[in-house]
Amino acid sequence: MGTHAVIPSRLLARPPAIYSASTTIARAAITGVRAGTHLVGRASVDVVAPVALGFTGLGCAAAFFVVLHALAPASLNPLREPMSDYALADGVGWMFPVAVGLIAIGGAGATLGLARTGLLGTGWLRWTMTVIVISAIGTAVFPTDEDFPLSLTAEIHRYAAVTLFIAVPIAAVLAATTRGHDAWLLAIGLVATGLLVVFLLSHLAVMPQAMQDLRGLFQRLLVVVDLAILGRLCQAAHRARMRNTTSGRRDTAARAQDTRARVSDTTARAQDTRARAQDTTARAQDTTARAQDTRARVSDTAGEERTGSVLPTVPG
Repeated sequence: MGTHAVIPSRLLARPPAIYSASTTIARAAITGVRAGTHLVGRASVDVVAPVALGFTGLGCAAAFFVVLHALAPASLNPLREPMSDYALADGVGWMFPVAVGLIAIGGAGATLGLARTGLLGTGWLRWTMTVIVISAIGTAVFPTDEDFPLSLTAEIHRYAAVTLFIAVPIAAVLAATTRGHDAWLLAIGLVATGLLVVFLLSHLAVMPQAMQDLRGLFQRLLVVVDLAILGRLCQAAHRARMRNTTSGRRDTAARAQDTRARVSDTTARAQDTRARAQDTTARAQDTTARAQDTRARVSDTAGEERTGSVLPTVPG
C-alpha cells in the first residue's frame, strides 16, 4: 500500500496525452483481434470464436497494463509498489480493473477453446481454469484501498489475486502433463511457480530489505509469465483443432479414394458384363448363321432329291 497517488496536473492539462493513450489501446485491440483471427482462421467456427476471444482478451490486457504504467504518476515505484495500487491513481486507475477483467475474458476463451477440442477434460484442469476465471473477475470487481486494517473489498481483492497467481501455474502443469508432454508449457509453469514463491516471500518482514523492495518487480514478471501461459493454452486449443481438422480431411480423402476405387471396380465389372454379353450375342449370331447354313444345305439336298426323281429313266 502506498499513499494516495495523484496524477500530476500537467498531465491532466494535456488532453492529447490521454487521447494518444486511447488511440494506442484501440490500435492494440485491433492488432490483437487480427492476430487471433490469423492464428485460428483455418480452424472451424466452434473453436475460432473462443480462441480468438482468448487471444484478444490477453493482448488487450497486456496493452492496458503497458499504457497504465506509462501514464501512472512517478510517485508509484514499479519495482516496489504492487500493481493494485495503480488502481488508486487519479485519471488512469480505471485501466487496472479493466486489464484484469480482460484477463478473465482471455481465460474464459482459453477454457472454452480447450473444452471444444476435448483437451479440458472433466477433472482438475477444468476446475483450475474455472478458478482462474472466477478469481480474475473477483480481482477486477473488488478494488483495493488505502485503509488499514484492510476493508472487506480489499481483503477479497488480495485473496482473489493470490488465488489467480496460484491457479495459473497449476493449470500450466496440469495441461502439460495430462494431455501430452508440452515441455515449453511445463517449463514456463515451473518458472511461474518460482516467481510466485519469491513474490510471496518478499512480503515477509524477515526477508532482506533488498528483496522486499523488489516485490513489485516480482509481481510484474509473474503477470507477464501468467499471460504467456494463458496464451499458450489458447494456442494449444488452436493446434488441437487444426490436428482434428487435418485428420478429418485425411479421413475424407481416404473415403473419397475408397469410393473412387469402388466405382472403378463397379465400372470394370460392368464392362466385363458387357463384354460377356457381346460374346454371348456373337455366339448366338454364329449359331444362327450355322443353323441357316444347315437349313440351306438341307434345302439343297432336298431339291436335288426331288430333281432326280423327276428325270426320265434312259433305257440301256
